Amino acid sequence: MKACKKLSDSISFALWQKLRFYIITLFLTAILLLIIILINHAGYIKENVIAAVISLLNTLSAYIVAHRKDSDPTDYKAAMKKIRFWTFLRIFITFALILLFTLSKFLETLPFIFPFIAFFILHNIILIRILQLETK
Repeated sequence: MKACKKLSDSISFALWQKLRFYIITLFLTAILLLIIILINHAGYIKENVIAAVISLLNTLSAYIVAHRKDSDPTDYKAAMKKIRFWTFLRIFITFALILLFTLSKFLETLPFIFPFIAFFILHNIILIRILQLETK
């Protein structure tokens, strides 16, 4: 019976370890989005939501790339090369989306950029902190 309880505890802890980043990121994104919408008096909802989604997708893809297991863990140069490639690709896609939305006049620039910066900073702080906790 003790072995089953210990196994159950270890499985639930492992599941929490895997889902912790997603739960915390989604929860804090929703809170910040709500605060920004309240500050704007429910104006620019489209700009705020799209800024949150773009930053969230960028951060989620960074977390997924950080946990890729497709390379030799002892080959530092190859791992750094892959990280640089995926980081460049994520940044390029993010800025391309920002330019596409702002230059096409689909979104107003300033109400979009400032929430995006706030979400980007929040998401990267969460990402860095969770990755630090996982490496300990």
